[in-house]
Amino acid sequence: MTGLATAFLLSAGAAQAAECIAPANPGGGRDVNCRQIGKLFYDIGEVDKPVQVTNMADGGGGLAPTSIENERNDGPDLIVVAADSPMNSLDDLMNAIKVEEDVSFAVGSLAGGFDHLKVALLAKEAGITDIR
Repeated sequence: MTGLATAFLLSAGAAQAAECIAPANPGGGRDVNCRQIGKLFYDIGEVDKPVQVTNMADGGGGLAPTSIENERNDGPDLIVVAADSPMNSLDDLMNAIKVEEDVSFAVGSLAGGFDHLKVALLAKEAGITDIR
């Protein structure tokens, strides 16, 4: 679950609103992503109440994924990645980048920001030389 931008917890019970966890401060890119996706879910009727946004900022983006993995990982309503995804580890992702000519990443920071640098550093460590 490393490096996830957002995670949704969709509650089947009517008493709780769906929750989007943004690993960022309010007003940042990931917070905005949560709010926009949450509004979309509500507008199309996927949830019956507005989505609650929970911000978990920690400077490096590791608090939210770690919290979800340790405390909420077994919830049946957790939406993170597709169950049939071929990407189950960081090695899977790096190997896909080596094979594919065109792999895109969605990040929350501005061009050249820390999110971009994390991807570039991972690619460099995996031996990927063309990281355009």
